[in-house]
Amino acid sequence: MSNILVNWWQSRQFQAALKRSNERQAQQILQTIEASGAKLSLLEKLYKKQLKTEQNLVFYQRELAAVGNRLKDNLQQDNYLVPEQNFIQFIRNSFKFIEHDKAILQCTGIEAEVFDNFEDNLAQFLLADFEKRKPDALKNKLSKAIQDLEQLKRGGDPKYDLSLSPH
Repeated sequence: MSNILVNWWQSRQFQAALKRSNERQAQQILQTIEASGAKLSLLEKLYKKQLKTEQNLVFYQRELAAVGNRLKDNLQQDNYLVPEQNFIQFIRNSFKFIEHDKAILQCTGIEAEVFDNFEDNLAQFLLADFEKRKPDALKNKLSKAIQDLEQLKRGGDPKYDLSLSPH
């Protein structure tokens, strides 16, 4: 009989700790209840599940941050541009982009001086990327990408799914 009373008292203390938002005490009481072998109430089970979910969330946030950092490092090592949201927004606003669909943008606000510089840097970037590839494979992939993009001329929709379509 005293076991039932102790379990009931611990459950009440657990509920009171939660009402006071005393997470640390609630966790300690839950550990005591589990250690005693008592059957957990629905509230205690839900709280335990919430704790596990929060632990998983913290773990996956750390993993995501680590993967993001590795990706950023790899992109910088491979000489790719790392997107910077402020700069992207500035470009969108300054150059008056119009999104026709997910894959087609129209730009009406680039001044000739800026465009010439941009075009030159883009060409240098593409040449550097092409030099990393084997000539035969590059020719084959470019040919396929050009065929895909020529769908527009025939009134079709390109898939834009080939590795060199963006190029």
